[in-house]
Amino acid sequence: MNQRYKCKSLVWAGASVPIVYSQIEEEQSDNYGIIRISLLGDVVVRNKIEFFALLSIVLPCFTAEASCLEDARNFSIAMCDKILKSEFASSDNNSAYLREKNINQSIKELLGEKYLSDDGKVFSNYQSIVKFEVSTPDIDISSCRQRIFSRISDFQCKKKAVISTCARPEFGLNRWDREEVVSGNSGWRGGGHSQSEWCNDLAAQFMRQHGIGTEHVVSQLTTGENRRKKTFGHVDYSYSCSVKIKWDPIYNTKTDLLCGFSAIE
Repeated sequence: MNQRYKCKSLVWAGASVPIVYSQIEEEQSDNYGIIRISLLGDVVVRNKIEFFALLSIVLPCFTAEASCLEDARNFSIAMCDKILKSEFASSDNNSAYLREKNINQSIKELLGEKYLSDDGKVFSNYQSIVKFEVSTPDIDISSCRQRIFSRISDFQCKKKAVISTCARPEFGLNRWDREEVVSGNSGWRGGGHSQSEWCNDLAAQFMRQHGIGTEHVVSQLTTGENRRKKTFGHVDYSYSCSVKIKWDPIYNTKTDLLCGFSAIE
């Protein structure tokens, strides 16, 4: 059995919860400090050796606890992507048998070596959670992530977590923070050029000057063209153009597992 699951038994027993260490300040004290462990009370340690010996037992469980939540997050995001975006979410593979088979196979792939840990109990726990949560009709991908993560956090990690809120491209565009209309004339040009070429040049020049990156939109407003004949049948062209350029996207804000989480102490 690996360290993760040995530590998890301490979490379930209530021992692996936030600890507070306070070193005793009185010089005359014979004790080195106090480690306070919820449900166990104050543990007085007399020297550095005892202090670090006790921490070596308790702290790995905190690491396992945090790792369990991060694993739960990664699993939930990947699992919901597979369920709701992958090929077995399509109508060709929607029979109950094929759906369950593909879900089970995906769980095994995502858990990796953990699938073989703890006599298969980990797989069984995750399987029950996923099957229960995705049974909701018309569940969206954000709700899928949150529901699976919350169940795994409670049941497997024995830890509560608050899902964070943020703005991301995946949540859709709310608005563009900046926009400007740019107008210009190309001056006289010989043949081989075009109106669209000048509009593109005008927009590109503005974006270079303002350091505008790839996240932008350009819409053409007005165009114009003048001609003048020269000797021997040659013609020069003058193009005018107005474009509206929008940049600095503001994305929708959402509470979603993609934003991360905060463990509740």
